[in-house]
Amino acid sequence: MDQLLNTGLRRQNGFPLRGRQDLVSVVSRVLKYSMGTGQSAAVVLSGEEGIGKTALTDAVAREAARIGFAVGHGHSDSAVLSSRLPALVWALRTGQHPLVPAELFAELASVYERPPWLLDRISDLLETTATRQPVLMALEDVHWADELTAAALRVLPERLIGHRVVWLVSTRDTVTGPMSRTLAEMTRQLPSKTIAVPPLPTDAMLQIACDRLDGDPGPALRALLEGAGGNPLIAVELAEAAYGLDADTEPPIPKRLVARSGEQLRSLPEAAARLVTTGSVLGTSFTPGAVSALLDGLPGKTVLPELAQVTRVGLLIDDGERMSFRSEVQRRAIYETLPPSIRAALHSKALQVAGSDPVARAPHLLAGARPGDFAAATTLVDAAERTRGSAPDDAARLATRAIELASPEVPEWTELAARAVGVLAETGHDREAIALTDRVIARAPATAVLVRAEVSIAMPLWRLGLLETMRSRAWQILGSTDLSERDRARLIAVAVLADSRSGDVETARAAVNKVLADARRAEDDEGERLARWASVEIAGLEGCYPVSGDLLGCSADLESAWKSAQAKLAALPEDRLAAGNLRVRLAWIAFLRGDLRALEKQIRLAQRLPLNEDPAWPTALLMLQTVLAVAREDSRAVDLARQVDQDGAVHRTRWLPEWQMLVARVARASGDSPLARRSVSMARTFAERNSGLAVPAAVHAHITGLATNDLVELRQAVDTLRPVDRPLLLATALADYGEALLGAGSRAEGLAALDQAAGLYHEVGAQGELRRLYPVVRAAGARRRWAPATHRPETGWGALTGAERRVADLVADGHSNKSAATELFLSPNTVATHLRAVFGKLGISSRLQLARVVTAQRERSHLD
Repeated sequence: MDQLLNTGLRRQNGFPLRGRQDLVSVVSRVLKYSMGTGQSAAVVLSGEEGIGKTALTDAVAREAARIGFAVGHGHSDSAVLSSRLPALVWALRTGQHPLVPAELFAELASVYERPPWLLDRISDLLETTATRQPVLMALEDVHWADELTAAALRVLPERLIGHRVVWLVSTRDTVTGPMSRTLAEMTRQLPSKTIAVPPLPTDAMLQIACDRLDGDPGPALRALLEGAGGNPLIAVELAEAAYGLDADTEPPIPKRLVARSGEQLRSLPEAAARLVTTGSVLGTSFTPGAVSALLDGLPGKTVLPELAQVTRVGLLIDDGERMSFRSEVQRRAIYETLPPSIRAALHSKALQVAGSDPVARAPHLLAGARPGDFAAATTLVDAAERTRGSAPDDAARLATRAIELASPEVPEWTELAARAVGVLAETGHDREAIALTDRVIARAPATAVLVRAEVSIAMPLWRLGLLETMRSRAWQILGSTDLSERDRARLIAVAVLADSRSGDVETARAAVNKVLADARRAEDDEGERLARWASVEIAGLEGCYPVSGDLLGCSADLESAWKSAQAKLAALPEDRLAAGNLRVRLAWIAFLRGDLRALEKQIRLAQRLPLNEDPAWPTALLMLQTVLAVAREDSRAVDLARQVDQDGAVHRTRWLPEWQMLVARVARASGDSPLARRSVSMARTFAERNSGLAVPAAVHAHITGLATNDLVELRQAVDTLRPVDRPLLLATALADYGEALLGAGSRAEGLAALDQAAGLYHEVGAQGELRRLYPVVRAAGARRRWAPATHRPETGWGALTGAERRVADLVADGHSNKSAATELFLSPNTVATHLRAVFGKLGISSRLQLARVVTAQRERSHLD
């Protein structure tokens, strides 16, 4: 038995559990069920290697100890396969408070070689312990366990069925043989939960890397984590490999992962291992016919016996048509086990099999092409252009490698480079696209090639906030005399877009309309795309709703809107204009939530953005200073609001309904009649430019009512917003209407309107606005105890709002979006918005998966 002491327990070194809180809650309900009923129960955790079964088991063990369980925790291992009952026996003596005292444990030695007596003695020990307190027996990795352990798990749960013993067993999802039958029998005998531990969502993988790095992972590591198949062990190893590297440097595939892959391959028959390693050359997914062609050129059916072997051990997944590795990182680890000479030979043969398809040829050219191979570079750019929509990062890598291979001395290089610029720009590699364009210009290319490159980098320059640079580059080429009319129109569209934020929106609109008409007349798709892009941007600056902005957008509440904005910021680190808009949005959300510190922080971060080439950005910063002054109850708020109104530059945030209402309130509180009149004028323009839309009409009525103290207008704003799914705007309208009613002597009606406003503010999490209502109600001689908003978890069923749960229940029961909308008195678009949020929070992608989640949620009630 001494060798059992070497098994130990793997711990998580104090790092928090990520992405598994809902699973811990499920197991916790089973524990409480056993405590409450006095009956045994079982939980089986299954999943691939490294999916986090150990971390989940550790978390459950801690929770069990916290609520009063005695915990036994054992671990099977391939190194002790010859031992009898290693995990079960070791579990009796683990932890600070072992299940059995040392003297009783020592008695097991006398019967260790006599299995029936050994099982009887263990059963007696567990029964004795369970009479004092409930017991959790956590046995990890039982797929490594011996046949005697399998027999024990058939016998002991049945013997102890009337005692408070919960069996928590973890195993690989590929377990077969006696243990598979044992687990099936155990779950039939006892009330049980079988949990297939799913891959972690990307955000949890990123959190694991952050824990290990003490900072955010760079883009190179982020890309690897996204290709890790949601496996937390791989996330840990990648983060460790990336520690100390530059953020843009891709970490190597961890040696431990490569070593484990090698061990898995050596456990297979030679033919099956050869199938897997050959498949790794073909990519994450491949057909049996493709791998057969590389192996021996015979039809795909010849590899079917080997396919059955590798899918049984979990190295490959068979979807009926293609074979796939569990993740791209796993594929690369297996690829690393191949000697370089064999890799080169397989890539060479794969090129022959791929034929003329550039996408099929690209990965093999990446592995084997040499500098100066212009034909290979051309093929890589062809592949990049075909894949830039479906696999943008891969496309950018292909384009970059193509330029590395191609010699600039070749006359066709500028044309090839211009095409690569288009790929880099479209896939978000902005700085690389601009740098490559400068290299193209230095080669003095034909004007058409120059225009192609310059037009391609319009979006990168825009995202980086380099509007003056964007305008000057376009006009510099427009001075050429050999431009075609089509190229001239495209460059004018770029220049008009760059000029659109300078304040003269009417001139910009006229110019872009002309370019759009010319592009349509010439059937120039690229020119029309540019003109449409400029047209949409100008529409936002003109106040066309909702292009101009909507604070909550598709979010159900301020918390969701905050997280959405933060996620977009993380995903768009170089998009400075988008970052500016998002910082403004975050500042507004902080203001509405009453979080002054967060508001100040967002303003500081906004001020640090390098947007000195954007003429509208000072206006946005001035608006944020106004919001901050209002939050601080600073008398300078009215002066700042006037200054924003007089500023010549245009920022789309000026059309936010929340901003317009804030200015109107400032004007009313200060008694500034000119500012109030300008607020009404702006709201009227907003409504006129969006004729027929409810929100602009309501904003106009609301602001007019505030400026003139007109109860009819304020009531009209409320009535207009009631059918619209904009709770924050409706709450603001109700609050101002209720306050006006109190001022007019209608106390009961006024308090009723304020109560409705408070309920909506509570629902969306606008604590700052909710607190603003307290003095209004107290001044009316009333008292209210409106509860503060609670923060929901980020993912899982608990993250769903009430509206989202109602939609989920109906859709799970078979309703379409339209019929669910009818049941809930919502629009189909609103139902679709809620459904997208449900899918995101639950980590699912289909209605069938949703039905399973809802059914499981309903079935859990008998264990609560």
